Amino acid sequence: MRKAAIDLLVCALIPAAVALVALPAPAVLTNDLFVATSSSSCQGDSPITGGACGNGTIIRSFGTTSYGAPDAGNGFDSAQTAWFQDHFGLDARGSANSTANPGGGSGFASGSFFESLLVPVQPGVALGDPGVLELPYHLHGTVTSDWGDTFVGGMQASFVNADLGWSYSGVDNGVQTVDVNLENEHWSGNHLSVVVDRDFVARVPFHVGQIFYFGETANLSVSGDSRVAPAVGFVEADFLRTATLGPAIVLDKFGNPLSNPVIESDSGFDFAHPQVPEPSSALLFATTFTGLAACRRATGLARSRMGSRGK
Repeated sequence: MRKAAIDLLVCALIPAAVALVALPAPAVLTNDLFVATSSSSCQGDSPITGGACGNGTIIRSFGTTSYGAPDAGNGFDSAQTAWFQDHFGLDARGSANSTANPGGGSGFASGSFFESLLVPVQPGVALGDPGVLELPYHLHGTVTSDWGDTFVGGMQASFVNADLGWSYSGVDNGVQTVDVNLENEHWSGNHLSVVVDRDFVARVPFHVGQIFYFGETANLSVSGDSRVAPAVGFVEADFLRTATLGPAIVLDKFGNPLSNPVIESDSGFDFAHPQVPEPSSALLFATTFTGLAACRRATGLARSRMGSRGK
């Protein structure tokens, strides 16, 4: 009889346990997400010699952009972006194709986002505890150029440049906690063949149960220029869809990683499980369904026992 009563009590507590799982976090995330993604080129000479730059496309959201235009070097400039939270990519190309005139070409690509995050109270951490969010990235790309060499009085008169900048920042309790350049690379040379294949980790401090902010920005530019004829060649930096985010790691105040951490974001993106649908709803449903099934079995067994006792 006592066992039957315990079984029924457990069943009665299941709805309360389910409601407890669904309780809101100590802080409420607000709609702070900002995203900008752009691609552009110079419809004219490269920035080295001036020209009408800044033409292109820009969107205020995650997504892709693409832009291309002819340049004064009788070539074609282009840029592309693919900017999302689990990966981003940038590509820029400039070219020239004039045997009779000087000229150049350039391409520019950029993207950034800034959003609020929350590490709620969970096993291993208490409200207000300090911690660190680690975001591991892998970057892969190439920089290539084949630009004709020209000289004036024995001095080089043709130039190629490529630049990649990638940084992140964090804000906690209204104070900027980090502002770090993950990549600040410059390449120059009329004949380049460079491969970039590196791992990076962004480390953002936070306090458990308190909203903090993470921002990320990347810029890519290339330019080629011949100050005297001929102006023939190209330069391209291809980092499109190559910066990928791995599963985030949450470190407690002692520097120990949490097992299966929960990280909430303003946009709903799950930094702990990038590229994987959030399992919370399915898990809650499965837990509830399994618990109710067990409840039915326990209730049936209890009633059977009480019935047999009554007989």
